[in-house]
Amino acid sequence: FKLAVSAFFSTACAVIVYRAAGLGAAMLAVIFGVLCPQFIVALHTDYIDTAVIVYAALSLACITVAKDSRHWPAIVFLGGCAFANMVITNLSALSSLGAGVAIYHLLWLRWRVRRQLICIGLYISAAAVTCTVLGLIHQTVGGPFLFLKPQLEMLSYMRTLKVNPWMPTDALWYTEATWLILPLGAFLWGLYCSLAAPPPEDRKRLLVRSLTAGLATSFFLALFLQTQGLNPTLSASFYASFHIVFALPLLVVCLASTTRPSSASTRWLLATLSLLPLFILLWEPRPIFGALFQHLPFLHSLGATPPFLTIILLGSAALVVVIRRRFQITFYPSILRPELLLIGIFVFSTYIDFNDGATTGRYRERYAVVHAA
Repeated sequence: FKLAVSAFFSTACAVIVYRAAGLGAAMLAVIFGVLCPQFIVALHTDYIDTAVIVYAALSLACITVAKDSRHWPAIVFLGGCAFANMVITNLSALSSLGAGVAIYHLLWLRWRVRRQLICIGLYISAAAVTCTVLGLIHQTVGGPFLFLKPQLEMLSYMRTLKVNPWMPTDALWYTEATWLILPLGAFLWGLYCSLAAPPPEDRKRLLVRSLTAGLATSFFLALFLQTQGLNPTLSASFYASFHIVFALPLLVVCLASTTRPSSASTRWLLATLSLLPLFILLWEPRPIFGALFQHLPFLHSLGATPPFLTIILLGSAALVVVIRRRFQITFYPSILRPELLLIGIFVFSTYIDFNDGATTGRYRERYAVVHAA
């Protein structure tokens, strides 16, 4: 089941970039979709983030395909069903991720007013059909038809609280928020490709700008909710992971827009990607830095911060490139290679406690209950 869910997500990422960036970019999107650390974490926990991510990615894929399809009403309807399921999974996703999907739709599908009104009607119909079907299923298995009632009651309860109980009390939580590297890195790179170095191809340029705008809308609305103390949308990794539905396709299409295809660069990139599972499996920096810097508390805390680790990786990767080319290029051009930038953003979005086994026992009993249900 988990492999099927992973396949849906990675395929949706590939569909988003395929028409604009080609088959090579689509294959890269599949690899990143399967190996994305945030998605792996979401896939192996029992919260709603996996479903939100997959439904949002399917919605974006349908919007992307609808642009040139003569069957666009059916495809938009399916995208509306996926969007409705995303919102039903967690109503709070509508406040940030939902707005980002809407912005992507408006920028990518630059249709006239009449067709946009038809799309609104299709989305409303899709939401009505989805809610009706799920309500009937819920009623059949013994629950009420209004299956969203618990979520609505929870939102009503949260409004009466002066302080969200899940907001972090430590103002320095972001120093270990590795899950923010991927969306922030993708946004900055997408902003650069949108404004400073737009791709010459029309479709690629439009896709970069649409994904960047969608990611910016989603991320900064989440930042607003975080700063206002309404919802831990960035400090909680399972909410911040929502943004990978924009970030992953955007990184892939930015790479395809800033590199010239060559056999040498392709071999180098594929060889580096093959090391990603090793990075993920062996990723556990705290004991390493703890042993090296145990007498230097400042360096020990610095060693656990994402920016420091990202700099270490990029510097090491650049040094490898220099050695491989026998010092025929300078250090700075090598560190600015887009492949290195992409690998650095991707690898160090891995959670610091990715292989921490301390939570296994704590979740075992709850997992057994969920599995039995």
